[in-house]
Amino acid sequence: MPEGSDESQPPEIVPIQNESDEIKNELDVREADLSETEPTELGTDTKGEGFLENSALSVGNQIFKSVDILPIILGQLRDVLESDDLARAADERRGWKGLFTLVLPINDTFFEAGANMLWNTMESIIPILKLLPWFKEPYQGVGGYYYSGSGDWKSFLGYASRVQRFRFTSLASINIEPFYLLELITLPGRPDPFFAGLQSLSFAPDACRQISPLTLFFGPSLKSMEILTVSELRGYRTLPADWNHGIASGLAASGDLRSRVLAAFPKLPDCVPNLTMFIYRGPTNEDFFRQIAKFTSITSLDLTLTAPDKNRHCLRSLRDLPDLQSLVVTILPCHDADYSTRLQTSRTACPRLRNLHITAKEGQASALVAILCPRPMLSKLKLDFITITDAFMFYYTLSACLVGNDRVESIAVRCVEAAGQPLSPLCNSNWKMTTSTPLEAYLARAKTCFGVCTNVQSVTFLDLPPSLWGTIFPVLDESMMRWKSLRTFAFSMRAGIGTEAVNNTIPTGVFPGLSFLATTVWMECPMLESLEVQLDEELVAQEDLVEGLKACGDPLAMVERYTDGHPLRELTINTGIEGRALDLDQKRKVQIVRFLESLFPKLVEVKGSSSNLVWEEIGAWVLAYRELKSDVYSQIEAIL
Repeated sequence: MPEGSDESQPPEIVPIQNESDEIKNELDVREADLSETEPTELGTDTKGEGFLENSALSVGNQIFKSVDILPIILGQLRDVLESDDLARAADERRGWKGLFTLVLPINDTFFEAGANMLWNTMESIIPILKLLPWFKEPYQGVGGYYYSGSGDWKSFLGYASRVQRFRFTSLASINIEPFYLLELITLPGRPDPFFAGLQSLSFAPDACRQISPLTLFFGPSLKSMEILTVSELRGYRTLPADWNHGIASGLAASGDLRSRVLAAFPKLPDCVPNLTMFIYRGPTNEDFFRQIAKFTSITSLDLTLTAPDKNRHCLRSLRDLPDLQSLVVTILPCHDADYSTRLQTSRTACPRLRNLHITAKEGQASALVAILCPRPMLSKLKLDFITITDAFMFYYTLSACLVGNDRVESIAVRCVEAAGQPLSPLCNSNWKMTTSTPLEAYLARAKTCFGVCTNVQSVTFLDLPPSLWGTIFPVLDESMMRWKSLRTFAFSMRAGIGTEAVNNTIPTGVFPGLSFLATTVWMECPMLESLEVQLDEELVAQEDLVEGLKACGDPLAMVERYTDGHPLRELTINTGIEGRALDLDQKRKVQIVRFLESLFPKLVEVKGSSSNLVWEEIGAWVLAYRELKSDVYSQIEAIL
């Protein structure tokens, strides 16, 4: 490799043929000496020191020539050098890459295995371009060099074929002027594709300032592409500055960036026929999604939409991806939808979609779900609502995802809005569902859809706002009676901060008492192992627990139902508004301890939202009570 290479990239690794031949000849001579050794007579000691030394040498020589074993050894050595104190000792030799260059000349097998590791992942295109005989830094094209065709690409191809991943994080790592780029891709005799083994490609925001070289990396081997044109969102209170939201000049900049990305994007599916994963964060429009929809080989799609879009398509083109199995969509700025069109959609789209994760306001989420119709193969549903102010849209979205689907195994719903923080800069459109259908009809439909999900194993509804307190838990309580495979259930509320939390009072009679643990959990959830639930504070303090236990039958019937005991191991009980203390006298604590131990003999952890740690105290008492019972039983057995 020419001098002056980037220190972060593989150093020059041209093999030293003479030294390799000398080592090989020496080993061959030693093997010949061993083969000419006369057989020993019976009774002669063949386990002498010399014999063992020569045997070890022969085995080692075979290993160092093995194309199967040597890459494994070098891979483990690389991992040790990266994670151990040896990495610091190797800094003077440029880390593990510098050390690997020392062993490459041993033989051809060492060279091939080591070179493949050194060039496997690259963070700059410059070291590859330096293999071209006309290269000058910065890259200035062929210039006055006498170009002879494919012969000039020999060294380039020798190493470019080893690259499996490009990870560009800076402009300097990919900066090629468009004029020189055009010359590069039109040179006669140039390789097609440039990188025959490339499988993964990633552009960070700074590298996206020069997105035009994207076309250099297209080829049949490319399976994963990640283009992150703007910074990552951290929290939901403010947008990153480079999202340019709500500013005229910023919106123009977003439009320009979107145009450059579309210009560099592959125009025909044949360019990347095996692309299965695409991750994108940046501005979009309807043309962008039409372009994505051409690549029907995509199975995993992760999109973060960072600029407003008034085209009212709401990602409708994604319906044309027949093999899409995983879809992650984050919609923060306003993206309108044509409701008159979406409500007429009857055909099932994305028929193979298994995993769906949407982060959006409830209106945007409902529009997207209605258009995509993510069924009947959906197995994992995750909905992160930025705001939940319209209960109609909330229940509509859930039902649209789950209707007629008995394959769902995981349902996760969360309100991610920062408590007490207005999000109007993020979602400035008025999403309201105008309908004459009463809310009760939406609740009934939600119950029906939940009830069909008989194979669900994990259900979480977290940080739900006051707008849902009066309706959501009765729906879930009734549905749990049909979820016989349920292993994890979590439910929590978020009241807000400051005066907002004080003003939000929990409706009376909405949440159950401790008897819920007997009548629903013990009776209807035979596989549940982890439970977080909201209970009524007054019922927890006053409810008759003996009556609750009667629903489970007599002690003998309980043992017959669960011969090894109910599997519940973790229990979290939330009461009242978060951060408020729950006052229970000692007698009541003892009653609760006996109640929990009677139902859940495998319980190992109890905690809750009470600020005075009353549930943690009860959990400790449960374990102590169980240990005491075990000691008593042991003493009785000893007597008998």
